[in-house]
Amino acid sequence: MAHSYVEAFQSELQAFRAFAEDFPGRVTFLVDTYDTMIGVRNAIAVIKELGLGLEGRVGIRLDSGDMAQLSVKARRLLDQSGLANVRIFASGSLNELAIDDLVRGGAPIDAFGVGTQMGGSARRVASRCSGGPNRSATCSRCATRRCRAAASPFWSR
Repeated sequence: MAHSYVEAFQSELQAFRAFAEDFPGRVTFLVDTYDTMIGVRNAIAVIKELGLGLEGRVGIRLDSGDMAQLSVKARRLLDQSGLANVRIFASGSLNELAIDDLVRGGAPIDAFGVGTQMGGSARRVASRCSGGPNRSATCSRCATRRCRAAASPFWSR
């Protein structure tokens, strides 16, 4: 589930319902598109409404903010709602150091998603070689003058 998916609906609840209906056996709700704690409450409502939390293949995803604090608050809401088996997944510019801090700090996060900062420099921007209209420099990655990243100050040549 992406932020753009949630934003395509008139409400977060509608987005969560539609997503859960499409993926009933394995669903993870992205709860921080607007207000994270309201997103958690909306996820809880849909999980209960559709009876999704019984098999343990349901989760929520935190993608921004203070992951330690938000995960504690989310876990509390989930547990108070009888959904102790709903997993908390964290993503959003995480690297091994941030994950280590969260784990050592006891954040109740079950899984982590690492993408942008995996296998490369954090100074490089995501989606670098996009074939954009920039013809003033040559991209060292794709060797063309069409790449938008070629003029980026974050792209190491």
